[in-house]
Amino acid sequence: MTVMRRYYSGCWGTWCYTTLAVLLLTGCTGRGGDGSGVAGGESTAVELALQAAADAIVDHDYPKAMVQFTSALSEEPDCVEALLGRGKVAIIAGTPKAALEDLSRAAVLDADNSDVLWFKARAHEALGEWSEAVTTYDALAAVVDDRPGLYVNRGFAKDQLGNYEDAITDYDKAIELDSTWALAYHNKAAALLAMQRLPQAIEALSQVPKDDTTYYRALMSRGITHFRNGDKELGLQDLSEAVRIRPADPDVYLQRAGVYHYTGEYERAIADCDRALNLKPSFAEALVSRGNAYAELGQDARAISDYNRAIAIDPGYYLGLYNRGLFYVDKGQFDKAIHDLDRAIRKAPEKPYCYFQRGRAYKGKLMFAEAVSEFSRAIELEPEYAIAFALRAECFEQLGETEKATADRDRAIVLGLESTELDENEAKEATQDTQTGP
Repeated sequence: MTVMRRYYSGCWGTWCYTTLAVLLLTGCTGRGGDGSGVAGGESTAVELALQAAADAIVDHDYPKAMVQFTSALSEEPDCVEALLGRGKVAIIAGTPKAALEDLSRAAVLDADNSDVLWFKARAHEALGEWSEAVTTYDALAAVVDDRPGLYVNRGFAKDQLGNYEDAITDYDKAIELDSTWALAYHNKAAALLAMQRLPQAIEALSQVPKDDTTYYRALMSRGITHFRNGDKELGLQDLSEAVRIRPADPDVYLQRAGVYHYTGEYERAIADCDRALNLKPSFAEALVSRGNAYAELGQDARAISDYNRAIAIDPGYYLGLYNRGLFYVDKGQFDKAIHDLDRAIRKAPEKPYCYFQRGRAYKGKLMFAEAVSEFSRAIELEPEYAIAFALRAECFEQLGETEKATADRDRAIVLGLESTELDENEAKEATQDTQTGP
């Protein structure tokens, strides 16, 4: 479970679907336009094209709107309204690169146009250009600084760059401007969690208004955070309240099942997964979670059946492949494990625990050099992966590299592992928090 985190995608200023026609009919403000619109005389070709584009957008006919904006620009290449309109429609159409070309040109023509800057930043976001998005939002803030959406989105962009403190400052500014805006609290909590500041994240989630449609998600996030902070009772209280509010939402049952799983209440975890699957039979995540609970209870046939069903539903779901691979590692079926973990890593090459479990499989096959390589990759991705140091030490010992083995054992103890003499069950338990999600 991750805290809800996203950027604001709603209207900016006067520019939204239902009022776009009014904006377009004000006429062009770029070079060559006098801003006179259609009033008081015969409409020009540009004005007629803008009118047709506005009508098309009201009807949600975006291809037609794109044609009309292009027609306007063929008559008047520097028409800011046409560039802005075509750029926005390109974002809707999923072609942000084309949008950015139009919006960048519009920004040159009218550098203080807040609508142009807003959607230019949005195009950068769609392209994953977070630094450029921050720069564009900075320019927007210099023009108009009283819109909470600006600060939520700039905070989100900073978030993506790992600048969590700066992101929180922006979220706080958004909250200052609109203390009822739930999204700002959700995003602030996510940034705090990224810095492992759990109590502050709980506080932020507690400020989400109870009448907001995302309140149940705040309860889920807060419940999981309470649990991570060592308070199972409060965690289950929040998750159960989310279930009460949203009894037809399969995700709330899945999240509560996760807490039951990690507290060893596997039958309750299975019951919640059953409820989730009754609501959504194709819910691959719930199948994997239930499979994990069955595996803990030693009900292997049911566990493998659930993993197989999850992978059949979503062949690209890396956690389905990962957890089935982990199951095979624990059962000593190392070739099957490696096959699944190979596929999981192709889907999610950034997840250290996938390499760790593949290392366990190679270690089980007595392929110690290959295991060292896998544990090393896991450590590269997660430098404080204590159990990976401990198992790599065992492999170094088998390879006769005693100095490296000693160094790894010492490092594992420094990182908090009480003993490096672990059996495979302990190795599994040490990475259990990764079995149902990143």
